[in-house]
Amino acid sequence: MKKSDEGKRMHCQACGRAILTKRGTIAHHGYGRPEAYLQTASCMGAKELPFEVDRKVLGRLIVALKDMQTRMQGVRDQIAREVLPVDASTRSALVRR
Repeated sequence: MKKSDEGKRMHCQACGRAILTKRGTIAHHGYGRPEAYLQTASCMGAKELPFEVDRKVLGRLIVALKDMQTRMQGVRDQIAREVLPVDASTRSALVRR
């Protein structure tokens, strides 16, 4: 961290990282660049207010994680009852509809 950036960092609501907040919101972060012209998904807290100011993103993240847990438990139960086969198509059962 540069000395000039010390007081400009606050925490992302989603990942908890200390990120620059020069314009009031958390800077864009959490993405990858697998190829020069592609970009993977960003952190859910990017371009949002920091944790020290707001908690709305954190609330949405908790709801999304609980929803995913419910879907995963349903898939696990279907596999245990041998209703759903375990193969590459099982992943599609986890995708939100």
